[in-house]
Amino acid sequence: MSEDWSVLRRLLVERHWQRYATFRARFEDAAQQVAGETGQPRLARLTVSPRQFDRWMYGEIVSLPRDEARQVLEHLLGRPVHELFATAATPTQPRETSGPSVAAAGTEPDEVEDLVVAAAAEAREHADRLAVAGVDAVAVDRLRDQVIALAGEFAVQAPAAVVPRARHLRRLACQLLDRTPRPAQARELYLVAGPACGLLASASFDLGYRDAAAAHADAVWTYGGLIGHTGVQARARGMQALLANWSGRPLQAQQLAAEGLRLAPDGGARVRLHGIEARAWAHLGDRGRTDAAVSAGLSALGDEGEDELHEQLGGEFGFGAARPAWCVSSAYVQLGDGPAAAHHAARAIDLYHKLAPADRTPKAEAAAADLAAAHLLQAEVDGAADALRSVWTLPPQHRVESVRLRLAQVATLLRTLKLRDAPAARTLLDGIGAFSPPKALLPRPGGLTGGLAPS
Repeated sequence: MSEDWSVLRRLLVERHWQRYATFRARFEDAAQQVAGETGQPRLARLTVSPRQFDRWMYGEIVSLPRDEARQVLEHLLGRPVHELFATAATPTQPRETSGPSVAAAGTEPDEVEDLVVAAAAEAREHADRLAVAGVDAVAVDRLRDQVIALAGEFAVQAPAAVVPRARHLRRLACQLLDRTPRPAQARELYLVAGPACGLLASASFDLGYRDAAAAHADAVWTYGGLIGHTGVQARARGMQALLANWSGRPLQAQQLAAEGLRLAPDGGARVRLHGIEARAWAHLGDRGRTDAAVSAGLSALGDEGEDELHEQLGGEFGFGAARPAWCVSSAYVQLGDGPAAAHHAARAIDLYHKLAPADRTPKAEAAAADLAAAHLLQAEVDGAADALRSVWTLPPQHRVESVRLRLAQVATLLRTLKLRDAPAARTLLDGIGAFSPPKALLPRPGGLTGGLAPS
């Protein structure tokens, strides 16, 4: 990759179009305009893939774009295509100042922020280019540190903010994998690519894109298998089982969870899989096996694990006491056992509130929705309303799929238990309708082509 910027790249950065989703929208608008002006209707369907965008943006092309794309690019950016892919002139360097004063430099505060952010992005891109030019231990360690940091921040990050970061890490790891001949180093890179795909699966599910989540979970399974890493494989089977549960395939979910348990090392991996298994058995209406899975999961909480993914990397991959309580409450809601569901949901909420703020995920409000469902199973509409007070305050970027799906269960209970005529029930149904807009109205994150993953 060339270190020099092309004219195209400089123009995109200047116009703040350097994100794939932003550029794609502009490109597609321009394609429709060109189609109308030139009488070429096929141009209206022209788009650009993430990979093609990266090639154009970072100079990874062997020939200029073909005629149709050329017309659109020239219309969009107002330059002949051969100029767009030429090296941009080196920008004039700002004169030195005696201090950091913004006023002295004649720059507005928001422009300073743009400069700082752009400088950081350039530094990161340059370091990444150096990393893929030759694989060394420092480059691999840096990727490992970045995926650990992202897993740790996942709890409080909006899912749409996680996607581009995790995608970037996965791509870099895969580029390095193509360059290293050393098996030990390849293993370390798969332990970046696998968790990065795991985070993409979780974020995709949170955003409501189950197909994308399934694709990422499949990749996690493949990466884990290539290096014989049972912890990574167990994580993949858990995600696949979770998706099957939410997609109305509980038998498949139980089978996937059982396969994951045959592989899973001691510790968080087993706790998570027992929780998912309990929910599958509950969907199948088997109270005895649900109770057995719950008991096994609670027993596994005391096991000390040393798995590289669940314990050492941790963060989103960790599975402490709060998350299994949340899983269990969902299982008992499914079985229609209000008291048991209320007990475990209240315990999950209490455990989450005791966590440090950096570990307290907004998606834990799913436990509040389970608590509301538990109250409804006991005909306690006012209790359900109290449980949901905190849910209504979630900002839009944290209204994730696991919360929306559980609120849909609450709405179903309000209708099937014939509670809808109570004034409080009507208020709850109105709140659920406002909280959970139709999927078509949800913002689509940039770079995703399909859609899943909490626990």
